[in-house]
Amino acid sequence: MTQGYVTIATKSVDDMQIKQAVALASSLKLIDPDREFCLVVDKFDSVPQKYEDTFDSIVELPYGHYDPTEDITINLWQVYSCSPYDQTIYFDRHMLVTVSLDDIWDSVTLHDYIFTPHTVNYRGESITGTEQFYVHNKNNLPTYYTDVFYFSKNERSQQLFKMLDIVLKEFRRVYAQFVTESRPNYFDLNLLINITIKLLGEENSIHGTIPYTLLRLDNITLDDEDLPLDWVDYMSYWISNGVIKVSNHRVNGIICYSSDQFLDTEILEEYRQRVRDINININ
Repeated sequence: MTQGYVTIATKSVDDMQIKQAVALASSLKLIDPDREFCLVVDKFDSVPQKYEDTFDSIVELPYGHYDPTEDITINLWQVYSCSPYDQTIYFDRHMLVTVSLDDIWDSVTLHDYIFTPHTVNYRGESITGTEQFYVHNKNNLPTYYTDVFYFSKNERSQQLFKMLDIVLKEFRRVYAQFVTESRPNYFDLNLLINITIKLLGEENSIHGTIPYTLLRLDNITLDDEDLPLDWVDYMSYWISNGVIKVSNHRVNGIICYSSDQFLDTEILEEYRQRVRDINININ
């Protein structure tokens, strides 16, 4: 059974989405060089040539790039078809990994698919009832996190992605039917995946978890009332030799930094150089 990692990205300002995918893939190569990484894109020329060798495979969306929202993840349903692996862990591109995932692989492969019911903040605290799930709770919807999830190639997982195809494409109609209170006027991938889980009757049938740290401001207790929208404008952070610290707390494991401001050229090039150094030593 083949196992591997997948993310989805497209060409953006300063190639930021592709750079985020490069950093993610590089972090995984450092801790798990035996499993491959697949990048899913809207078209092959979205990836600058200098980054192509970061990925083991680059797959173009087989059913076309549906783009009414300017959010590539509206095509997330195609990831099932795009993944070249029997067992896949999907990562949002805003993620880095600092520890071995062997134990996670051992646990998730017992299931058809896994979405995570809880995360921790940068202090390692598990916080419930965050602002992220305000709409979900108002409308009696599941509250799974969806930045990282696992799926295997089988009939049950395929049904999930078939339903996700309909829900993502018709998200405004879906909102009208299932979100009666505090309905958003924008594409919310997490909300729509949770609606899909409810439609399949799976809200109480998903067992297991992929633990990760979610860097946001609404999952920590703060006295300040006038907070910025982005956590990087409020808290200090630094990365060196794969060590990530946020407000002097070392953050390990799977980390979703959730901010387009987080990744800069220095961080990206450090990860790329560390991968090159390992490849040189191996060869």
